[in-house]
Amino acid sequence: MNLVLDFAAPLVFAALGGVLSERAGVVNIGLEGMMLTGAFFGIWGTTKSGHWEIGLLSAIVFGGLMALVHAVFSIHLRADQIVTGTAINFLAVGITGYLFIDLYGANGTPLDPKTMPNIWGQQPYYILTQLVHYRNGMRENPIMTSIAKGLQQSDLRPLAAYFAAKPWPAASNAPAAPAEAPKGLTMCTPCHQANFQGGISWPRIAGLNYDYMVAAMKAFANEERTNNMDMVKIMKLFSDSEREAMARYLAALK
Repeated sequence: MNLVLDFAAPLVFAALGGVLSERAGVVNIGLEGMMLTGAFFGIWGTTKSGHWEIGLLSAIVFGGLMALVHAVFSIHLRADQIVTGTAINFLAVGITGYLFIDLYGANGTPLDPKTMPNIWGQQPYYILTQLVHYRNGMRENPIMTSIAKGLQQSDLRPLAAYFAAKPWPAASNAPAAPAEAPKGLTMCTPCHQANFQGGISWPRIAGLNYDYMVAAMKAFANEERTNNMDMVKIMKLFSDSEREAMARYLAALK
């Protein structure tokens, strides 16, 4: 039932917007573009600020600006409402597509790798598993949960396969690796394999960002992330400095 409501909400909002526009005398063909703009900048605002309230405000402001553009051309300049609405849709696709790189980076490298992991070249089953966990609440993130719940179940495997088929991005500003691997890493090889490039159901951790791995390990150790209880138990065995040494070594691997 919750999933039905999640999927129905955008349709209800679009329908209400269409009804209100019609009653005001405007044929609002541009609703799709306005909603796309609002959705994108909602995610953008939440990611940049870390607060969903800022994301909501961003969605309202930027979605409203697109509506204002449509209103000026359709009402003030008396342009054809169908033409301006269609133009709004194309404009929204262009703007959000261009600015998408600002949020997720180019060539598979996130612009903020400290909080966003590489997913290009990651193990496909792991990507699929994390999407499922975001959908069912086992793993929580305000942005990824919203995105995952907006996907159809049938889309998850093709998405995972698409990203997994991409080349692993070259690491930038990786710390120098210690001469020897920290002893604690021997516990990681059965799952992540000897080269730490992942197994069938375990992710590649070689070459991930140092800060991201430190935060992920700490989240497991503090039970802030519990979608893998084996990792919770393992990370509790190490101190902060030991986990940092492991992350430094892994981040320097190619």
